[in-house]
Amino acid sequence: AQSPEYFIMPKHYFREFHPDYTNPDVIDERMEELGFSSWSAFMTTSMQKRLFPDLVNQPTMSSFKIESLSPGLYVHVPFCRSRCTYCDFHVESLRLPIVREYSRALIREIELAGESGFTPSTIFIGGGTPSALEEQCWDDLLAALARNFGGALQEWTVEANPESIDEWKLEVALSHGVDRISTGAQTFDEKGLSLLGRRHDASRVLEVHRMMASVGVPRTSLDLIVGWPGQELDSVRSDLAAVEEIDPDHVSLYHLSYEQGTWLHTMRSRGAID
Repeated sequence: AQSPEYFIMPKHYFREFHPDYTNPDVIDERMEELGFSSWSAFMTTSMQKRLFPDLVNQPTMSSFKIESLSPGLYVHVPFCRSRCTYCDFHVESLRLPIVREYSRALIREIELAGESGFTPSTIFIGGGTPSALEEQCWDDLLAALARNFGGALQEWTVEANPESIDEWKLEVALSHGVDRISTGAQTFDEKGLSLLGRRHDASRVLEVHRMMASVGVPRTSLDLIVGWPGQELDSVRSDLAAVEEIDPDHVSLYHLSYEQGTWLHTMRSRGAID
C-alpha cells in the first residue's frame, strides 16, 4: 500500500511559506478544530483541504506534496542550554516544564502519524540539541518513534552534542533501534570552540566517540565548521588530523556563514571581528 502524503511542519515554517497566514491565532484555531496541538502541523492532502482550502491550489502549497519527496521523517527538538554564536535555527531555552509539554505533544502526534499508516524509511532527530533532553523525555520520545515506525527503517539518526550525551543515553538509543549518532564537534581548536559558543572541549569529542565505539553504535557522523574568525590553516590541519584519528563513518564539513540575527553577524557588522 502506498504511504499517505504525510509530514510534520513546524508552524513557524508554515507561516514563512504562507504569508497570508501570519497570524498564529488563525493556525491555532484551525489546528484545534482537528484536535492537534499548537506545536506543529500535520499536512496531508486531505488535511490541507480541510485546514486551508483557499491555499491548496497555490504553488507554495503544492510544492510540499509528499509524492515528490523521499519517505523520511525529520523530528525537531528545539531546545538548547545556550545558543551558539553562529546559530540562526529555531531553538528555545531548555526549560523543563516546556520541554516536557513539548515532548508529550510530539509523542501524541507521532502516535497519530503511526495510526495513519505513514511508514518512513529514515528518521533524523535534529535540533536544537536532542541529547539535551532529560532521561525520561529521551527514552519516551525514542520509544514512541520505535513503536510507530521501527519496523522498516533503513537508518535512524540522532544528533548529539558532546557535552550532553552519555553512555546511558547511547544505550537507550540503541535499544530502541537508533543506528547512527551525529556529533556536533565543529572544531577541535579551544579558541574556536569558545568563539563559536560551544559548551564542550576538544577532548570531550574524542571521549564521546570512544564511548560510542564501546557501546556498539553502528555508524557515526561528525560535524565540522571551518572559516571561523581568526582560524588559521594550521588549525584546519589540526581539525582534519583529529577527524582522521576518530575515523567517523561520515563527516559534514561546513564553511561558517554569518547569518543575520546571530551574535557573530552582529559582531562582524560592528567591526569587532573580521
